[in-house]
Parts: sequence; C-alpha cells; structure tokens
Amino acid sequence: LLQGCLEQSPGLRELDCSSNSLGDAAAAQLATSIAHRQEQVLTSLALRQAGCGRQTAEACRTILQRPADATGALQELHLEDNAFDDIAVETLSEALACNSTLQVLRLARNQVTSVGASVLAASLEQQLRSIAASDAAPLVSGRPRCLVEVDL
Repeated sequence: LLQGCLEQSPGLRELDCSSNSLGDAAAAQLATSIAHRQEQVLTSLALRQAGCGRQTAEACRTILQRPADATGALQELHLEDNAFDDIAVETLSEALACNSTLQVLRLARNQVTSVGASVLAASLEQQLRSIAASDAAPLVSGRPRCLVEVDL
C-alpha cells in the first residue's frame, strides 16, 4: 500500500510513518522503494517507533549512498525508539562517511552502545576530512555539506 502511494506521489518531500507497527521487513521494503525512485525529492523520512532494525538500516544505507541530484536528497532521518543496535548503526555509518546531504540523524532510545557511538563518530570524522580535502564549499545551496545534528 505504501509503495503504491510512493509511486502516485512523485513530488513527496516528507514521509512520516512513525508510531505504527510496520516492522523491520516492511520498513526496509519502504526504504528500498524510496532508494530506487527515479527522482529523489524526499527530504525527510521518519520511522519512529516503527519496529525498525538491521534490515531497515541496510535499506537506509542505500538511500544515503544515492548521489544527490538537482531535485533533492534526504536531509533528515528520524529513527528514534526502534531496535537499532551497534551493527545497524555501523551499517548506517558506512554511508554517512561519504554522504553530503543528510543534516539530521535521530537515533535516540535505540539499543546503541558506546561501540556504535564510536563507529558513528569515526564515520563523521571521515566525512569532515573528505569535505576539507575536496576544496568544496562547506555549504551547498545554503545547506551544510555534512551531518550537523545527531541525537543518540
């Protein structure tokens, strides 16, 4: 049903599927559909309290690895109150190291320990080094080129 809505709403900019019982497999399927859309105009995805875990993290990694285009890219990802653990955060972190569009990542009230937090911090450091080494402007269309708000 949600995939059909995505297909019928090519200009959708924000999607909030929070506080439902999607579960990890369905949330991952939704995120995969978003990642494979022809034009990426979605700027905000919220999956709070949706039963998300490692499968969803894999699909969100695909969204974050997608190159930004002229129509837009994901800027906010809200994943609070789910079952994301250190492995899921490591999966997301792999994509964050080279992502230049995500500005807000919310992972509060998950199962992330200091191990996952350290992996996330290392990928953000790598992201900043990449931006510094590229001689690219720190702002793109008035937006920062790096993650500026993290909530663990």
